[in-house]
Amino acid sequence: MHAALVEGGEKLPLVIVGDEAFPLKPYLLRPYSRQNIEGNEANKVFNYRLSRARRVSENVFGILSAGWRIFLRHLQVQPEMADNIITSACCLHNMLCANNDFELANKDLNSCEGGLTNLAGLRQNYTQYASNVRDKYRDYFVSDVGSVPWQLERVRRGRQNI
Repeated sequence: MHAALVEGGEKLPLVIVGDEAFPLKPYLLRPYSRQNIEGNEANKVFNYRLSRARRVSENVFGILSAGWRIFLRHLQVQPEMADNIITSACCLHNMLCANNDFELANKDLNSCEGGLTNLAGLRQNYTQYASNVRDKYRDYFVSDVGSVPWQLERVRRGRQNI
């Protein structure tokens, strides 16, 4: 599945984020290595933004596992059922946080699709394509459209060990 980061822009694959332990794949972004960030501010910004994204997903997992004990152990189900369990837990969490604004007729609550897709067909080795995908996300993060006001200050101050 591909989507444009900006309206009318080039479509890039949807990705998941990982750390240095994972291989670079077209569907899995990992940080640039230390040798590739030295003296390269754009790569440092990418690593900073990727680190923030990973932290958000880890926090979400913590919230879900605190509310539903099923996430404290391995899910002993088929991948499709795991997708349904995770999606359902996210929907339930959002409903509980909505301050009693929940209505069964609400179309948004009944269509929690697209959050997780079957990644089985995406298995590939590291390729130049995967590197190009990461570079395009990097370029977006440092562009006028994709940057956030504080990223350069954080990277330049060296606050992040990236």
